[in-house]
Amino acid sequence: MTSCSKNEIESINEEGSVQATFSGSISEMTRVSGTSWDANDAIGIFMLQNGTTNLTGGVSNVQYTTTGDGTFTANDAESTIYYPVNKSKVDFVAYYPYATLSGTASDPTYVISNWNGVSQDKLDLLVAKSTAHSATNPDVAFGFSHQFSRLELNLSADTETGLTNADLAGVKVRITGINRPATYHLIDQTVSYGTALDEDVFMYVAANGLSANAIIPSVTGESIVFTLANGDSFTWDISSVTFESGKCYTYSIALKANPMTVEASLTSVINDWNKVSGGLISLDQDAATTTDPENGSG
Repeated sequence: MTSCSKNEIESINEEGSVQATFSGSISEMTRVSGTSWDANDAIGIFMLQNGTTNLTGGVSNVQYTTTGDGTFTANDAESTIYYPVNKSKVDFVAYYPYATLSGTASDPTYVISNWNGVSQDKLDLLVAKSTAHSATNPDVAFGFSHQFSRLELNLSADTETGLTNADLAGVKVRITGINRPATYHLIDQTVSYGTALDEDVFMYVAANGLSANAIIPSVTGESIVFTLANGDSFTWDISSVTFESGKCYTYSIALKANPMTVEASLTSVINDWNKVSGGLISLDQDAATTTDPENGSG
């Protein structure tokens, strides 16, 4: 499924028609890359018959762009969205970042085939819906929300067991057991996951090894494995943890050398996303040593 071309848009400037105007905020949260829109950020917009999932006016994945102030405009006059001249009500769905979509005309989908080697901005899917608009209610203020999860880890060494924080430099952190692909259905705003297990998903780790983060699917994985530069590894079983969409989970991780264990506590400091809180988790290390391919950075 491709983006809507100019001559496919039936929502045209007929006599008496009213142009729709769009603005967007990111409700109660921020983008992974910051707290505001950047110049040339683009969203895709769909127009639906009010109270249905039926597209109308040929408005399907129409690209609108902002200068960074949160007001979005069509890329050219031919792509401008207008309300039905009969003043019937319509709903709008929008998503970010704009992309060429998969799926069908009636079920457009945003697909993430794997979670490695992809910019975090491309993984941080934002979706909004605004309903019951018409020529008498033309201004649309989208409140975007995150559709996946964010995981943030603050790492430290338990110095009483012989490790130091300096030993964490170059640590590689990978998540195992993630299903793929992730298929987000934009019109009904649901997500489905394939049955194939992804290759291990590597988190982005600071050079000093004291923090790691990643956008991840809102499902349960198998484990998170921490491998030090000297080959020592620590495994945290996360099979009982379910990550919910729109939530950022911040864990404090203490690596212990003797005995080799992982101690993780889920804090209540969830910056910029929806907040969650939890208790202390202590886990023994997986005895197996794993050789990891090159980890991401940033």
